[in-house]
Amino acid sequence: MALWQLARRGVSVLGFEQFTPGHDRAAAGGESRVFRIAYHEGTNYVPLLLAARDAWGQLEEAAPAELLDRCGYLEIAKSDDEGFASSVASLAEYGLGHEVLAAESARDRFPQHRYRDDDVALLDPLGGTLRPEYSIVRATRLAESLGARVLRHTPVECIVPDPDGVTVRTASRQWRFRRAVVTVGSWTSRLLPELNGVVQPRRLSLTWFPALDPASFSSKVFPAFGRTVDDLFVYGAPVIDGRSVKVSFVQFEPPGIVDPDHLDPVMPCDVLERLREIVREYLPGLVPDPVRVSMFADGFTPDGDGLVGLHPDHPSLVIVAGLSGHGFKLAPLFGKVAADLAVTGETPEPVAFLGPARFLAT
Repeated sequence: MALWQLARRGVSVLGFEQFTPGHDRAAAGGESRVFRIAYHEGTNYVPLLLAARDAWGQLEEAAPAELLDRCGYLEIAKSDDEGFASSVASLAEYGLGHEVLAAESARDRFPQHRYRDDDVALLDPLGGTLRPEYSIVRATRLAESLGARVLRHTPVECIVPDPDGVTVRTASRQWRFRRAVVTVGSWTSRLLPELNGVVQPRRLSLTWFPALDPASFSSKVFPAFGRTVDDLFVYGAPVIDGRSVKVSFVQFEPPGIVDPDHLDPVMPCDVLERLREIVREYLPGLVPDPVRVSMFADGFTPDGDGLVGLHPDHPSLVIVAGLSGHGFKLAPLFGKVAADLAVTGETPEPVAFLGPARFLAT
């Protein structure tokens, strides 16, 4: 996204990709990503999400391609759930249209879910489902059509900033740049060792369950969703492949740190069984045995908010890292922010709360 935003401004830009654009080895794999404005993680994300939604539209128009299925987002929780209240507040504070449904109304509107009597549901009509790999491919091709270069299968071995710019080294040669944008996800601390322990790669899993009636889980009638179940936030997307629904969860306390180059592809039995129980209990129209499982790594910070901004000690480095599960839905906006910072050293977007200086204070 940064490559596209820089190229559209006429900037001479070179991108390094250790695999190929749109690969499934990092946090942008897995066929779909939920987009939502209802944000229990904090109302300071709402202006960014609204701007990102516009940026997705700009990319779709320029590509051209449909990347965001605007099918809405449904959040389900117990009526006294604090996270649910925060999601409602995030929409109400900005005067955004939404519906809060009692369990009985939610059953009538969205019968694919099973509701407890004390459940409530929030419908965010601005939500939807993104296509991550395809979006990256289209943004990359668009950037290249505007003059950007991309070196595929070219891992960067080190980045060396100095007062006059940045040296980027690969196995075969080195390059000099005025500024470098570092957006390497779970591999961040390898290129920026000072962020070791700040951007922590953690393993997450994605799972798909077959639908007994796939048409009833299409995006026309089944929005992207999230619901709180005990200590988990369960989320999912409608049918994309014609037969299965993605249902996964985020633990409020993420699992241990992993090596993103050596992820165990096997889902632990206890995790799998917990997910099967959730599907059996709350999504009765799905067969509670996954037909596909995918593992990936994402970078988490200690406070759960990403690092977006200039390196406080090396202003020739623009950092976009540690996005802690918030990243892909905001990707085109963060690409614009990175381009702003790379060209002028500042941005009008309200990202100050994500500044890297909170962990890298000089």
